[in-house]
Amino acid sequence: MKIKRAPIQRSPVDPDTPLKRLEPEFPTDADLILLLSFRANLAAEQTYKQLRAALLGAGFRAPLDRYLIRSSGILRRVSRNRYRLRVYRPGLPTQHGCNREYT
Repeated sequence: MKIKRAPIQRSPVDPDTPLKRLEPEFPTDADLILLLSFRANLAAEQTYKQLRAALLGAGFRAPLDRYLIRSSGILRRVSRNRYRLRVYRPGLPTQHGCNREYT
């Protein structure tokens, strides 16, 4: 019996396009809302519920807010339901405005 494989799909992006142009712009609206949810205490931890309430209050819908919290480049998961802002260190390699590898 012969297995049929799906054909390889080509990317809709031109391979000569610089990667910098393909990166999403930082900061996004969701990143700004998450940043503002920490208020003046940027070193504090926020619970998942607090971050989610901030996004829902800004008009994001339920499935999207969970995704934004888990995939945000400015948040670092400390424990199961607690998050902290990532530390930004100028001069180190960055990804979306924060140093993922060094925090």
